[in-house]
Amino acid sequence: MKAIPVPITTLAWVAIMLLALSACGSGAREIRGELPLIRVEGLIVDGEQVTLTVGLRNVNDRTLDLRRLKVRMKVEDRLLLEADAQPQIDISARGRDVVTLRGRGQTAGLELLAQRFDQPAANDLPTASLNAQWSMELTLVDDRDRESGTRASGFLHPVPGRPGHFR
Repeated sequence: MKAIPVPITTLAWVAIMLLALSACGSGAREIRGELPLIRVEGLIVDGEQVTLTVGLRNVNDRTLDLRRLKVRMKVEDRLLLEADAQPQIDISARGRDVVTLRGRGQTAGLELLAQRFDQPAANDLPTASLNAQWSMELTLVDDRDRESGTRASGFLHPVPGRPGHFR
């Protein structure tokens, strides 16, 4: 009887161990408890009324149940909107939804937007090239009345041909 050469048995042993260890892997980690990603989908200013559309993206592997939203939005550090909504929405795992909040605009923020976008630019650039920095604090209340706060920021740009509309 011939003996199997040592190198082949060693290779076979290593292959068996690798297969056994790879079977012990835990797989993909479930994501839960993360706050949604937020972004401004649109902003409409009509006189003193402000309509803010906020996009929410659930990054979790579980449904996100939201019962209440509180928003505080500033434009260039001037308060534009404080609003509350009770959307009663369930955002599916890895899903998106849009929430619209309406409220009376704050004078400081409204004046800044009017100065920035309603006046012709001094350097003759079209107003569509102008922007205004915004920041937003969003408080989310889930179905268990737990509050979570998140922040976002970016730049508002006027929608061409639609006065008072921003994206």
